[in-house]
Amino acid sequence: MSSLLKQHHDIISDITYVKSIAFDKQFYITKQQKVGSIKHRSRFYFVSIIESKFNELNEYLQERQYRIDTFNKLLTKRLRADYNLSLDSFKLLRQLGEGGYGTVFLAYHIDTNEYVALKAIKKSILIETNEQNTIISERQYAFALHHPNIVNKIDIRYLVQLITSFKDNEYVYLVFEWLQGGDLYSLMSYQQLTELQAKFYSAQIVMALDYLHGCKVVFRDLKPENIVLTQRGYIKLIDLGLAKIIRGYSKTFCGTPHYIAPEVIMHRPYTVSPDYWTLGIIIHEMVTGDAPYDRTYRIESNTNETESIEYEYDYRSKSTIENDTSDTIQSSSKHYNMYLRIINGCATMNLKHVTRNCVSIIRNLLQYNIEKRLGCGIRGTLDIIEHPWFNQINFWILYQQKYIAPFIPIRKYIIKDQYENETILKFTAKNQYENEFNEF
Repeated sequence: MSSLLKQHHDIISDITYVKSIAFDKQFYITKQQKVGSIKHRSRFYFVSIIESKFNELNEYLQERQYRIDTFNKLLTKRLRADYNLSLDSFKLLRQLGEGGYGTVFLAYHIDTNEYVALKAIKKSILIETNEQNTIISERQYAFALHHPNIVNKIDIRYLVQLITSFKDNEYVYLVFEWLQGGDLYSLMSYQQLTELQAKFYSAQIVMALDYLHGCKVVFRDLKPENIVLTQRGYIKLIDLGLAKIIRGYSKTFCGTPHYIAPEVIMHRPYTVSPDYWTLGIIIHEMVTGDAPYDRTYRIESNTNETESIEYEYDYRSKSTIENDTSDTIQSSSKHYNMYLRIINGCATMNLKHVTRNCVSIIRNLLQYNIEKRLGCGIRGTLDIIEHPWFNQINFWILYQQKYIAPFIPIRKYIIKDQYENETILKFTAKNQYENEFNEF
């Protein structure tokens, strides 16, 4: 087993998720109160409930617009690397994962006595793929995006906080807050989720996408591994490496194969639609444990089979980006058969044991026709927020994080004081590509 995959398995086993007894009850009480009020009081009380929900939705939309305006202001701010920082300022403790372009480490910042997530990206790789501007964009987005469900610079509720950035001769670095709760895939591997629990996480993803798309930012690599849990059990999106501002449309083939939408595979023009397709895949996985288009595995809860985790994680986790604009699927691709199933609509959906509303939202998100896909209409994300499956969720209360989360992550291990592989990052005496990364 590779060291990365072994460490991911160790990270999963290092976390236990404590179930919140009061989670279901808080929704049950609300429902009972409404039913009792309608039954025993006048119809005017029912009208007041509708008005209250409408007013709270308006509050959410006003807050959303304020944050979009803030993003547009901060997007033009020029950022620079911190020249007072170097890799010597940190102790690398363990490898947390690999993104589309870089490797992420758990690191200890000596001066501040804090644990952080340190993303190291080799300059030469960015130059070879002509993607040197990608890391600059990722830093800019992480700085400007302010939302409870996305990792960012200031408001750290929904976005991971970007702390700083620096560079050396060989690498450029982004330093983020470290969230200790593990990712959503780890949680799904630990515990089969109920529909209500899935709604709690899905609704937060919806709000994050709603905000991103309002900022014209398309995430393009949404997956459970890029959704992490905070200490309070809420979620944040991480890794903006493939995110992009799309004001017209894009045809770039990118994402994680397991979650790529048919229009991306076929190099058709797209804007926000791939993110909603992926949301449908994730909801299906949460409520069933099955992948609708990948027949090679299913998510097993509480598994002790290390080899199974290795294969699944390796097969799922790798992001990809290609500049080829051909609408023909390359038969040499190891994902060729899965891509064919996606574009031909050959899904294997295990929806016998979920509610009718759950079936509805999954099928409408996994709609091949973009114009008919939920979230892609004139009303955008509002069509998802107002879908009957989310009737139990008050989005304004959720946005303010006033619900009790279904699971609280607890870490069991004691952090090591040094990294096992001292030569994981290799350096040269000469400053590589200094001019190309002058703007970083």
